[in-house]
Amino acid sequence: MAVVALVASACGSEPSVSADDLFGEYLQSTSVKNDRFPTRGSSAEARRIALASRYTVDELQGELLRTFECDEVLDSWPLNKCELNNAVTAAARDFGGVYTLLLGRSVLVKYENGSLELMTLYVMQAPGTRVGIVDRTGRTYSDLEDFRATNELLTSDDTMLTLRDITSVPGKGEIVAVTGHTSPTWPWWLLGGIVVLAVVGAGFVVVQRRSTKRP
Repeated sequence: MAVVALVASACGSEPSVSADDLFGEYLQSTSVKNDRFPTRGSSAEARRIALASRYTVDELQGELLRTFECDEVLDSWPLNKCELNNAVTAAARDFGGVYTLLLGRSVLVKYENGSLELMTLYVMQAPGTRVGIVDRTGRTYSDLEDFRATNELLTSDDTMLTLRDITSVPGKGEIVAVTGHTSPTWPWWLLGGIVVLAVVGAGFVVVQRRSTKRP
């Protein structure tokens, strides 16, 4: 049982905070990096009042996580300006051609050190029904699990709040809090196997010694 517990914790499969609690932290934080819903005032209470004057909690959560069209107006609210760099646009062209549509999608990230960021990913809509995700480095993903398995932006010690169906437009399905990266499981199962073999081997040696001591 101890080996199983070691493997489960090492894989980084469980987030450090629930979806509701992480969103609650966002509502109260005045220092969210790249916040699309900035508020005036330096206190958590002032932020809650400002947000409540515009949205219910459910409405704000929906606005936060659904896709948005990139806005070139710098003083719009929410701030929907996207950084469509060369890596992002090139990846979109490779994915579906020049007519691929890019939509922003905010992912709320809580880093290992406790800081919060609204990280922007981009949903790629190719002509037809093909959809995918691209991050700011130009790396592309097919779905949430693909992102967690292969991205180079987050670690298994970070937590992200997003839709399980991360490619949906404008957004549907379960809201989840998951670790920012999944750790490879095979080294830990290998370690677990070695530990089990060591325990079995030690038991065998004890039995053998007892057998040799019998008259």
